[in-house]
Amino acid sequence: MTADADGSGTRIDQLRSTDEPALRCWIADYLFSQLTQWGRWAMPTWSASDINDHIAGNNLIEKEWREILEASADSARFVSVARLGVDAVGVVYAESRRDRYLCAKLGVLSWIYVAPDFRRGRIGCALLASAKRWMVSSSLTMAEVFVTASNPAAIALYSRAGFDSVDNRMLLRVS
Repeated sequence: MTADADGSGTRIDQLRSTDEPALRCWIADYLFSQLTQWGRWAMPTWSASDINDHIAGNNLIEKEWREILEASADSARFVSVARLGVDAVGVVYAESRRDRYLCAKLGVLSWIYVAPDFRRGRIGCALLASAKRWMVSSSLTMAEVFVTASNPAAIALYSRAGFDSVDNRMLLRVS
């Protein structure tokens, strides 16, 4: 645990079972936001109700929660929670993979979320720094993150942390 990781009183800590309600709420918000963005392209007729039905019908919140919970107990993956006092205010999930063309182990920033009331307060920076420390301690040589183009705050966070834009994801609807 890192006390006052960013000068704001935020601590970076392990995931606790008591974090489950907050994380499930954040996962729901994240999924809704992502599917809203992707849906504008892939499913332009989807309403908010359709998106929520898709999330519930495919058990996506449970799947994401289980993946994060399992990752928190796996030394090959990394999960940390930002706390202000005892309250969870953000989470980061990272893992590693071997890039098939670079032939190097990469750190993958899989998921980062800061509760809306705490955004722009350097909590994202503290979470990202904790993931980068894990990547260094895991002897990973590079890191990658995929970010939705319509999320300028996340793009700015990653750019300030030293990430460079290398690829663009382009989609084509074929039917």
